[in-house]
Amino acid sequence: LDEADTEAANLKRALEHSRDIGAAVGVLMAFHKVPQDEAFELLRRTSQDQNRKLYALAREVIATGELPSRR
Repeated sequence: LDEADTEAANLKRALEHSRDIGAAVGVLMAFHKVPQDEAFELLRRTSQDQNRKLYALAREVIATGELPSRR
């Protein structure tokens, strides 16, 4: 039962992260006037360049409306 609870919690967290990433992609689509795949690529590349988790970067994009500068 504990294993099922853990799996359910992990799935819930993954769904929340997915929603944040999707929202951030939408923000980038509007801000940069690019299609969905290009917006996701911007987010993914910035995540890798800055060595940050994708979902954490997505939350920042949602909060600020733009990609952060290189740090």
